[in-house]
Amino acid sequence: MVIKRHLAISLLLSALCGFVCGCIKPSWPPPSTLKINQIETGPLRGKTIVIDPGHGGPEHGALGPQGLQEAEANLGVALYLWGLLKYAGVNALLTRSADTSVDTSAVFSLEKDLDARSAMANQNNADLFISIHHNADINRRNRNDIQIYYKMSDTGPSRDIAKNILQGLRKKLNVSEGNIYTGNYRVLRTSTAAAILGESSFISNKRNEDKLSYQRTLQLEAEGYFDGILSYYQKGVPVIADLYPDNITLTFPRPEIKARIISGAGNNRVDSASIALKLDGKRYSSFFFNHDSTIAFIPPEPLENGQHTVCITAKNRAGNNSPETCSSFTLSAPPSSVEIKPVFPVIPPDGVSSTAIDVSVLDYLKRPVIDGTPVTLTTTGGRLSASALLTRGGHARAILTSGTETRAVILSATAGTIRTKTSIKFAIPEEALFLATIRGSAGNPLAGAELISNGQQIAVSDERGLAFAGTMSSGSAIYTISKKGFLPVTLKTVLSKGTMIRENIILNQIDGGILLNKKIIIDQAGFTKKSLPIITELRKKIEYAGGTVFLTWENEPAPSFKERILIASGIKADLFISIEITRRELSSGYYHKSAVGKLLSENMCQEFENNRDGKWKKCTPLISEHFLVIQTAMPAVWIRLPQNALQKSSAAVSNIYQALLNTLNNR
Repeated sequence: MVIKRHLAISLLLSALCGFVCGCIKPSWPPPSTLKINQIETGPLRGKTIVIDPGHGGPEHGALGPQGLQEAEANLGVALYLWGLLKYAGVNALLTRSADTSVDTSAVFSLEKDLDARSAMANQNNADLFISIHHNADINRRNRNDIQIYYKMSDTGPSRDIAKNILQGLRKKLNVSEGNIYTGNYRVLRTSTAAAILGESSFISNKRNEDKLSYQRTLQLEAEGYFDGILSYYQKGVPVIADLYPDNITLTFPRPEIKARIISGAGNNRVDSASIALKLDGKRYSSFFFNHDSTIAFIPPEPLENGQHTVCITAKNRAGNNSPETCSSFTLSAPPSSVEIKPVFPVIPPDGVSSTAIDVSVLDYLKRPVIDGTPVTLTTTGGRLSASALLTRGGHARAILTSGTETRAVILSATAGTIRTKTSIKFAIPEEALFLATIRGSAGNPLAGAELISNGQQIAVSDERGLAFAGTMSSGSAIYTISKKGFLPVTLKTVLSKGTMIRENIILNQIDGGILLNKKIIIDQAGFTKKSLPIITELRKKIEYAGGTVFLTWENEPAPSFKERILIASGIKADLFISIEITRRELSSGYYHKSAVGKLLSENMCQEFENNRDGKWKKCTPLISEHFLVIQTAMPAVWIRLPQNALQKSSAAVSNIYQALLNTLNNR
């Protein structure tokens, strides 16, 4: 194998160099003292653990001063650990067993390769995912502490395992310095199992690189991981079982939520004070924990119709947390009332005029019924666009086109066992009626476009792009049609009482629609609000073009960087931008493995170079090691603007905005 060949060569060179030229004094690592056949490994039996030797193939990882590749050292440790776990009765799996990538696509993609690693754990329903790495710090060559990263979204089992593995590595490697850290690396956040990424030593440290050239060191490191894993499972892993309700539909708005908590370690009991119950993200403490380790909870208020999620965690007295266990259920109280409301109660009997028919369906608590509740609509005259409707937010809409005879017709709506009626007239109305059909430049109907008259919104277009309006006045009328992300249109028309005027309106996208429906996260860098004026102006500009902006924080105190990363992960945005006001610096930092981040940083600086209105100093794109930039799930940049950008905010915002357009247009 590659690693055996490299280590043999490295050992030979070390010996020759030490004894011939005296440049190195070899120091053999201590031999292993582990006697696995004398250890009780019962708690490990039957577990599925995926071991991921980081890097491999075209990704060599860090390089030691003498050329030792991180990918080789990672693999050596992983192979030893695999053997130890297999002997202990674990279903141990390796993401790679040679110097290759994990993803087998013809063209190498780092993202696909990382996803293939966590996918192996997910597909095998792993109990634990361990990614093995060795660190590097070219600015501090003497550094050699242990760093264990645990999945940021899991402060339970992942964190518990990280603590145990840290202790195991400290003991085996005889290293006192080390800590555990939250990590949002791709292999961690995409793993559904408890997951850690271990950086057991620094390959950039020459003395440590020498040690890693010996099989003994790799074996000791693997034993450190093994000891930590065994120690964790010996303490027992609590389990939340029989969580109810789960994957069912209920009609009662205050269902009883029940579960059983298993401590997971013989006589070791559950720590009742550690039990956490969350319903739809809100934590409740008003539950009952019984002597038989069951939990019962009834929501204090009726739940809305729709889907709900309940999650429970607990800790045993040995200190291990249960995985967060969640269940989802649907609440669907039956319809109790149905209301029909035509937008126009009277429409001309010309066979082409129409009105929207809105149906409202509520339950017995006067709340909207669940989305997708069927509604049947019938008429004794005219033509309905649809007779079978489904509610959204308790509402459904159909379009009724008039007949050619003057008459009254009956509309009937039925939802569940509830039925209601109303009437509408085909006759000459007293109002002047107006119907706008609003579409995009590709001919697609646009919902949510505002119809504005005299500065007041009088209608909003529906999913068909239709907006209805009526007025008691005849004569010239001016309407503005506006929708976020589209250039507004002003329409002049002539209205006449007793008739319906129909107009077709085309809205064109702003900046070619590049920002339409894009999600951008903007962060006020650090813990002060210095950059807020720039961010506020940039937000308005992005949202005017159809994008959606999320701020990581607005009101002090500012959240931690970890909290901001978790916020960003939940949003799943296209880009993450952190803006800092400095004294003089003008730069844009990016994560060195993010192609989009690099492109955005380069575009940022290019725009500031090209547009000298603000008399900017030279802008520099930089590789950033900031926690936010490295750990976000989407491409991220850290923009540092000089203090005078606050006085030239429009110019600064314009440059940032144009860089966004260029980047999104060329992704």
